[in-house]
Order: sequence, then structure tokens, then C-alpha cells
Amino acid sequence: MDTNAKLYQDMTKILVKREDIQKAVAQLGREITRDYQGRDLVMVCILKGASVFFSDLIREVDLPVTLDFMALSSYRNSTKSSGVVNLEKDLSVSIKGRDVLIVEDIVDSGNTLFYLGKYLMGRGASSIRIATLLDKPDRRNPEHNLTVDYHCFKIPDEFVVGYGLDFAEKYRNLPDIGVCLLYTSDAATGGWRWNGRRMLALKKSRGMFGYVAVLLLMVLTISMLFTNGFGSNTRDRRITYPQLLTMIEEGQVRSVAIR
Repeated sequence: MDTNAKLYQDMTKILVKREDIQKAVAQLGREITRDYQGRDLVMVCILKGASVFFSDLIREVDLPVTLDFMALSSYRNSTKSSGVVNLEKDLSVSIKGRDVLIVEDIVDSGNTLFYLGKYLMGRGASSIRIATLLDKPDRRNPEHNLTVDYHCFKIPDEFVVGYGLDFAEKYRNLPDIGVCLLYTSDAATGGWRWNGRRMLALKKSRGMFGYVAVLLLMVLTISMLFTNGFGSNTRDRRITYPQLLTMIEEGQVRSVAIR
């Protein structure tokens, strides 16, 4: 995919280029090969985000390894971890007495991996290590004291997509890792918020399509205000745009204030 492709218009910048990803994955494969010589290694891919990274990494590991997959959720189409981890797909092989390497796409708070590590130790694993494509140490939850054993890149606190990472199931197929245009860090909530100014910039860059998208968003917001009333006693809440859409779908929104 060329960087002039439409998908790249939703990025403010490319944070990690595909060439650098390939080099880092190859180097990590060599480190894993060295560290697990003579050991019974099970590499566990955390779906869906790590699938692209995992498929490239295993081909750089020169060892007879067992592969397995797990699926956990804590984001639910939001941009901030909910703190509640749901196990959606468990292992299909036994890990008792075996060395487990968890392969993740990104580690930020570490909440999910803290839960997963305890769960897998309870299944009798001989050892558990973590390999991640991206590490955000500044967002780590200090209560967990989580150790990331292998990483390809340490990145700043940006909302990134591509190379398997998504927002609401989009952008996984981007071959590079980019910073998403429409979301910026919100220090007040610890999550990410929709950026109206960037949306206006997107409107200009995409011509008629952009104008239509912004117009539809404005109509949606105004219709909710007039349908549900301005005088709601509902407590003010700061929410992200994706959270707003989810609340609308679930019928939780009574009124919306644009500030």
C-alpha cells in the first residue's frame, strides 16, 4: 500500500515505518531464538491486534515452537481500557511445565497482561514472558509492577493504529504505524477525545465528502438536543466521540452539550 492511499489521510503522521518494523521484528526473532534454545516454548498471540506482528515474528524464530491464540477484551471499541478484562478465547493446548511467551501488539496500562499473567501461572506454566511490538511505559499502572521482557519500539502517549492495531476494527491493514488524525490525548480522563479542529481540517482535505461528513455529524447532534431537550438534569460528562456513538446506540443519551 502506497502512503498516498486514502487510508493515510486519517493519520497526522507515520510514527513507525514498515521498513523499521521489519528490521525490529527480525532482531526480536533472533533474541527469542537465542533465549529459548533447548526449551519447550509456547508462543501465545493475543487476538486480534497482535495477529499481524505475531505472523511476522514467528517466521523469524528459528526454533520448534508451539503456537496458540487467546482473545481478551477491555476496550470494547473505546479508546481507553475499561479495566474489566473478559476472556473470550482460551488456550487450546496445555502449558503445564512449559515456557510461555505472550505476544502483544501494544502494552500501555498493563492491566490486561497483569490479569493474563496470573491466569496462565495458575494453569501451570513454567515461565511467562511478554513480547510486544509497542511499549508505552508512561501509561503503565504502577500498582502492577509489570515487566515487558521484549519490545520492538517504545513510543510516546499517542493514539496509534496500523500493522494490526485498530480503532473500532478499522486501520488494522495499514502497513505502517500511524497517529490517528481524529483523536488527541485527554489528560482529564486519561483516555482520548474526538478532535473537532482536526475534523474541520479533514473536511477541507477531503473536499465534498468531508463537508457531508461534518454536516451529518452536526445534524445528529442538533437533532438530539431538540428531541431530548436542553434542560436535562443529567450530570455533565466528558466523553469521547466514539463513546458518544455507543451511548446513542444504547439509548443512554438524553442531551448533549457542545463546548
